[in-house]
Amino acid sequence: MEKRVLNELEPKIVWNIFEDITKVPRPSKKEEKIRKWIKNWAKKYNISVKEDGIGNILLKKEATEGCEDYPTLVLQAHMDMVCQKTPETEIDFKNDPLKIKIVDDYVTAEGTTLGADNGIGMAYGMAALISDIKHGPIEVVFTVDEETGLTGVFNMEKGFFSGKYLLNLDSETLGEITIGSAGGGDTHYILPVDHEEKKNWRGIRVSIKGLKGGHSGIDIHLPRLNAIKVVIEGVLYLKNKMDTLISSINGGSVHNAIPRECVCDFLVLKEKIDEAVKILEDWKMRIIEKNKKNEPEMKIVISEISKT
Repeated sequence: MEKRVLNELEPKIVWNIFEDITKVPRPSKKEEKIRKWIKNWAKKYNISVKEDGIGNILLKKEATEGCEDYPTLVLQAHMDMVCQKTPETEIDFKNDPLKIKIVDDYVTAEGTTLGADNGIGMAYGMAALISDIKHGPIEVVFTVDEETGLTGVFNMEKGFFSGKYLLNLDSETLGEITIGSAGGGDTHYILPVDHEEKKNWRGIRVSIKGLKGGHSGIDIHLPRLNAIKVVIEGVLYLKNKMDTLISSINGGSVHNAIPRECVCDFLVLKEKIDEAVKILEDWKMRIIEKNKKNEPEMKIVISEISKT
């Protein structure tokens, strides 16, 4: 029998369910495996299950004796997780389980996001359904694709659940109830680009890695750098001193995580290459020194990439 990592944590019922959830792949828009797992779990405990056309799941439990007249409480969480990993970690988020561990009293994952957003919310909702506490009617709603568009919520079938009181389980602080919400937006920008060969120009690459990153909601107020913004700051700093042409830029991995890495290739005139590298090296040292407290692992590499 596989040894549980979180078996000593309390409340045991919650942490055992959460550990089971971490073994089931659940990227945004790819929640098929976790939906199947939830339905099998509900069947095991004789809990009513309902699924709508978009993939949202409703679990229902009748009130305990003496609480039949209590209003129905809806507990809501989402099934998908932000799937991020370190560059050296090998994992297929669509098929592989997470590797969890406890480090300095924190539950974490090896080289990946933990998925506690919102796996721990799911675990609390499911624990409420099988606990022995007295309760009124309970409806537990799990939505799909919260992290990349809220499509589960937007496409939920009318009348999918009946309760009038809903408690969202996707907050951050134990013992607090938050009234309110934050929002986000996506922009798809199409810019016509003309490609041309530049024979008397040389290429430079600026790459950054090692930033802390974080969630675009709960970590956005912290003093953390956005790798894309840092790289562009360096390019613009150079552009103010000489002609500079961007060739390519690649940074970030998902829209709701602060980018930790970025690479940008650009061109300067051949006779300016040494001066450009020196300017960028000076900029690099100032950026690292300025942010050494908040981003101690930041690495910036400046290199020449073309001699033609």
